[in-house]
Amino acid sequence: MKKKIFALLAWSVVFASFVACGSDDDSFDDDVSADEYVKSADDLETMKCTSKRNGMVVYLSEDNKRMVCYEGDWIDYFVWKSRYEKSVFTDKVDDTVSTYSALPYCNTSREKTVNYVKSMNLNLVCVSGEWLELSLQTLPDSVRSMNALPACLPSVTGAIIYLSSMKQRVICSEGEWVEYNLWLTSSGSTSSSSRYSSSSSYYSSSSSSFNIMESIFGKCTDKRDNEIVYDTNGVVDYYNASSYGYYYCDASYGSWRNPSVTMIDTVGWAAGSDGEFREGQFSYDSWSDYYDNLNSACAVNNSRLLYYVYDKGWRAATDMDVCLLYACTDARDGKTYKHAGYTFKCSDGVWTQDSLYSASKTDWTNPDITYGKLTDSRDGKVYKTVTIGGAVWMAQNLNYRDTVAMPNLIGGTSCALGDDASCSVGGRLYRWNAAVNLPSTYVSSSVSVDSLSAPRQGACPAGWHVPDTTEWKNLYQAAGTSTVALKAVDAWVFYSGSSYEAASPTNSLGFSALPVGYKSSSSNYGKNVTTIFCSLNQAGSSYAYAVGFYSGDKDWGYDDFAKSTFCSLRCVQNP
Repeated sequence: MKKKIFALLAWSVVFASFVACGSDDDSFDDDVSADEYVKSADDLETMKCTSKRNGMVVYLSEDNKRMVCYEGDWIDYFVWKSRYEKSVFTDKVDDTVSTYSALPYCNTSREKTVNYVKSMNLNLVCVSGEWLELSLQTLPDSVRSMNALPACLPSVTGAIIYLSSMKQRVICSEGEWVEYNLWLTSSGSTSSSSRYSSSSSYYSSSSSSFNIMESIFGKCTDKRDNEIVYDTNGVVDYYNASSYGYYYCDASYGSWRNPSVTMIDTVGWAAGSDGEFREGQFSYDSWSDYYDNLNSACAVNNSRLLYYVYDKGWRAATDMDVCLLYACTDARDGKTYKHAGYTFKCSDGVWTQDSLYSASKTDWTNPDITYGKLTDSRDGKVYKTVTIGGAVWMAQNLNYRDTVAMPNLIGGTSCALGDDASCSVGGRLYRWNAAVNLPSTYVSSSVSVDSLSAPRQGACPAGWHVPDTTEWKNLYQAAGTSTVALKAVDAWVFYSGSSYEAASPTNSLGFSALPVGYKSSSSNYGKNVTTIFCSLNQAGSSYAYAVGFYSGDKDWGYDDFAKSTFCSLRCVQNP
């Protein structure tokens, strides 16, 4: 069986966000294709580089680098990229010849074909009647501006790079970067193409529109940098397509250019009131996907318009501004806002959510439910209990740590933040052997089935036991195969850009699951976005079954995990 540690997808939100995937058939999908997040190279020990993970990219936050699963090993991403690109270039070779003189004639029928010349150890590409060197070196896939383009040397002829500021691709041809579409339509001839140069940082065009723009708008100088003008009579548009007749001065190139939609969406707008929203003037045409998969719990979902907000001037609204339809402006700095059971704080123009450990709240159970009470006779701690699906569960995570009375807890229990205060909020994390009260040797070896026969007290109080997989599945069924009714309200991170089904917790069953995270090796992960619960059952010598709850996802995760991983423990009362 393929082993999989619980890892979390990285999201581009204002706080560190992670998501792990559950599936409808109560098992994790081993065909992982998205980037995953781990902290250090040590954590890769629990993630085998299998054939199904081949090509998976993993981000190591401590080392600030990416690793990729390649031919059974985790290797540095850039090493892999170099190997991969070379193999791609090799695959593109149309023929192989011994010497340069043996190359076929470079005519139109061979345009853009590649030949490998053994004596030169080079790939040559046929471009405009000439064989030119095709680069085997790694070049950036994308750069922001023309200044960032590498030199168009003969060794990189044929290379294509996306120029994000121009929103188009350019190709290195005849010593200059040329608009790729024009290069294609002219069969490689660049006599009438727009050209770019990284060394002299200029833009030029042989089209008459360049001179027409100067005659109408005047010269684009440093003093007019970023000035926006409008082609009132539509003269320039006759020669050159533009963004709704607007142009702006880009002094770095000394020319008038087509502005982005965000530059002209607010042109002519008067001042508004603080926090006022307006739809962009032109965003409906070219920004239909600006807000990608807003959570269905947002006040606005899947907006097809670009919104702006007045914050001492008009600015583009952030995802969370639009989601809440309440902007984090300078005037609201430090204030809080409630939405869909979540609390957000405005800080430096960005909405951030209260976390489990930063909130003043300490009791996360449902105030509308009448709970039972369990007093642990070993240390006097008191826990709330709740009946779900005919079984009595602890409604709070176990927080027992007496290593004298239970030596198997030595080295096998921890607090999420490393201090007793965090344990008092979210309970303790237990390594599997500690949870079931076995020596640490069983972290990497199997226990006989008879030794694990249910019910097993493990680290639980007298009269209570560690739940097995059947009890966890019964709980999930009782909750309607959804974690929504089991999660504590206002404790889980709210995702504004989640592709998962919105799952605002209700805690209607009173189980009160908290996103305390989990611990792998020596570091803690997933605080505020996930929790992993221990179960009694093994899945092999080094693996046991566990249950995972995740932010933004109503489904649970049920799969095997490394016994060395620390998880939360909920005890069940003996029948």
